[in-house]
Amino acid sequence: MKKKLFFLLILSSFTFQLFLSFFETYGDVGLYFIPWAKSIEKIGATGFYERLFYQGTTANYPPLMIYILTIFHQLGMALIKPILNFFWYLNTTFSFFPSGIITFLNQDKLLIHSFVKLPNIIANIFLGVGVYYLVKLLLPKKTKSNLPVIALISILFNPVLIFLSALWGQVDIVPLAFIVWSFYFLFKKSYRISVFLLSLALLSKQTVALVIPFYLLFFINKLTVKRIFESLIIVYLTFVTIYFPFQKTFFDKLFPFFSYLKVALLFSSNKVSMHAYNFWQMMAPGANDNGVRLIAQIIVGAFLSLVLYRLWKNRNDMKQVISGLSVFALFSFIFLTRMHERHLAIVLPFFLIASVLDFRFYWIFIFETIYFLINMYAAWPILGIDFLRITLNAQPVVNILIITQLAILFLTIISWAKTLKNKK
Repeated sequence: MKKKLFFLLILSSFTFQLFLSFFETYGDVGLYFIPWAKSIEKIGATGFYERLFYQGTTANYPPLMIYILTIFHQLGMALIKPILNFFWYLNTTFSFFPSGIITFLNQDKLLIHSFVKLPNIIANIFLGVGVYYLVKLLLPKKTKSNLPVIALISILFNPVLIFLSALWGQVDIVPLAFIVWSFYFLFKKSYRISVFLLSLALLSKQTVALVIPFYLLFFINKLTVKRIFESLIIVYLTFVTIYFPFQKTFFDKLFPFFSYLKVALLFSSNKVSMHAYNFWQMMAPGANDNGVRLIAQIIVGAFLSLVLYRLWKNRNDMKQVISGLSVFALFSFIFLTRMHERHLAIVLPFFLIASVLDFRFYWIFIFETIYFLINMYAAWPILGIDFLRITLNAQPVVNILIITQLAILFLTIISWAKTLKNKK
């Protein structure tokens, strides 16, 4: 791809997402993210995870994400007044300047919400670029293919990722961007950078932990005593450094993993499904998961063991490893309890990358994008079309969607199994 086109696509995506970020924002930004940032600014980081916020909840995101939200909130607070002054200058200087822009930008909290969403938009860009370079790297040498460009466009202008980040304001893309680049550097044998990026992903949001078995599966043959020691030191120092300001005691500062696990295991609800259109939303909508959570974990754990077993002989092939990861990520979304609708985000980049192995995975990527968008819209119908909102939340329609998803999962597993046989 020509550099001009490459940067034009990036600039177009960034501009479009930034434009959209002004129009709608989901409640989490105002109810959680901004109060978390303000708390750090006013009181400091020490003891942050013991503070109570909206409806008596405590923060349940790791500290790197708290840093990011705080930095962009501070940046927004510092720049809002100069930005408004600049547009006011344009309004008073040029008669043709539309005054409605001033009124629009001066709406309460509009600009600060957009600033807090800015890291999500940047993460979308870095995710797209990371997928582009990783797909390019995984293609056979001297192969002329449009797949890297297709992959780049499929992320940069993906409607559900834009919905999730630029409109909704959720941060799920940030750890995904770190993960994809971690795999890129792992394949390039830049192990220290890769491990560091993996650590940053885990410190952004704990939901990406399901990637670790597949990361280690590919890494295992490259491990030496020296590399194991270096990797453990990198992980340890990264965790200690990021957690250090948040910890109260010297012991907690030196051993932050206990604090990490405490936050990672914190759930905001014990419902079988947090509006995720998965198996449990069909079987027991609105129920608590106390009776089935262990069963769900056993099912997913057994499937993980099967996938890793089938991948073992092909563990040196990153295309195979990532295809297995994409199938497992989808299986986890469908069968784990307490899943949010946005947890489906993790399957998208990996199915896209897996299309290097078999282009059928790209069509699964398309289906999951549409399915994800439907699930997101049902949870937050920002266009306010009552017919769509009511229809997509009606249990019979939800059941049909989930059954279709289960059928796609079954076909995906079959397609993945065929790629393993073809490899042999």
